[in-house]
Amino acid sequence: MSKVSQYYQLPTPVPFVDVLAEFTTEMMATFPALDRSVSTETERLWDIPSASWISRSVSLPVVDRKRLLLVPTNWVWPRQLINAPSFYQVQALGRIQEGLTQPARFRGGRPTAPTKKMLRRDHPEVRPTNISQAIAAAATGVSLTARHTEHVQSRFQDLQLNPSQINALI
Repeated sequence: MSKVSQYYQLPTPVPFVDVLAEFTTEMMATFPALDRSVSTETERLWDIPSASWISRSVSLPVVDRKRLLLVPTNWVWPRQLINAPSFYQVQALGRIQEGLTQPARFRGGRPTAPTKKMLRRDHPEVRPTNISQAIAAAATGVSLTARHTEHVQSRFQDLQLNPSQINALI
């Protein structure tokens, strides 16, 4: 039995909708509760053999008046990419570190800053530190949330795959 991840609203057209629709159909057969309310609509799907978009009728379960496209858990990251511990490590402690960095005391020297290990000892509470630093940054016109979102997004890139590479993934 395959596990199903939490659902997220995906923009369409998505290249793997046909594969995900087939997976969703399999899960509907495995879990009859998914088959209670079904909507069939024509979707634009990426056809791997022809490397082009096609139109096809796709039946998906409906939950809370929204069509549900399931994604296998082994296709998704096991935790949220933007989370409190990562924000704390990168943004909150980074902001504190910037504020405590002292300019070089002699010509040609480097600025000195406390390590994040030292800062974690001085600021062990993740949530209060995140909140206080986000509020302080916002007061100066800086959004640590936007900055962190950019940081996380910069660590991932689109895979520019050709049809044979896509087939190898499936």
